[in-house]
Amino acid sequence: MPGTWHFPAGFDVVRELLKPLGYATEATLADDSAYTCITIEKLVDAGKKVVVVIHSYSGVVALCAVEDLGFAQRKATGKEGGVINFVYLSAFALPKGMSFKGDYVTPNTPEEGITGSIGSNITTFSIKASHSPFLSVLDKLVEGIKLAAKVRLEKSS
Repeated sequence: MPGTWHFPAGFDVVRELLKPLGYATEATLADDSAYTCITIEKLVDAGKKVVVVIHSYSGVVALCAVEDLGFAQRKATGKEGGVINFVYLSAFALPKGMSFKGDYVTPNTPEEGITGSIGSNITTFSIKASHSPFLSVLDKLVEGIKLAAKVRLEKSS
């Protein structure tokens, strides 16, 4: 899911690199979390375990869109599929109930902000790249997405 100023086509090369590895992908440019929720909901309702790749501002949109679509939440109600992980590409990670209107304190690095707001049960994979790694370091980006899927697939099995 691209951030502001990018289009889904920017992820086409990454998506093509993931296809031969057995990953089904969707790219969306959503104006709001409701539309994004519909896209993700189709995948989880089909029983898919979903890794959501989010860039920049889409971190805020995606976090709102996945409410009640988590794998553990769905499993507890007898449903298959669900969101198993996120890959943050220079993305915002706001704790539930927080906003950019004075609530969010910018940390020294984006990694500190993500780990501080999400907690300790995360896996990190850093890439030395620009704000848009899907434009420059495709192999490393695919490596990170594969790691995110592998770690959570093992925990959700």
